[in-house]
Amino acid sequence: MRQSVNNFSRQMFDELIENRAKGGWDHCNIGWLITRMDEELHELKNAVDVRNWKEAITECADVANFAMMVAERIQAVHKDDIEQ
Repeated sequence: MRQSVNNFSRQMFDELIENRAKGGWDHCNIGWLITRMDEELHELKNAVDVRNWKEAITECADVANFAMMVAERIQAVHKDDIEQ
């Protein structure tokens, strides 16, 4: 299991590096990030539908990255409402 997590987190990291010119997500609206995650999920579904497995893996990382961004923004914006 650890190797799977390591491999996938590396894929996520590679996607973040590839897109770093777009800037960070520190000030992004949570709703906007969720919309982007939905768009990436749609791209993942399309890649699977056409059996483009390499693209599907990339899109999995994109979906996961947006989920991570959403979680991070929720923690930053609503830290007082989150039970630690």
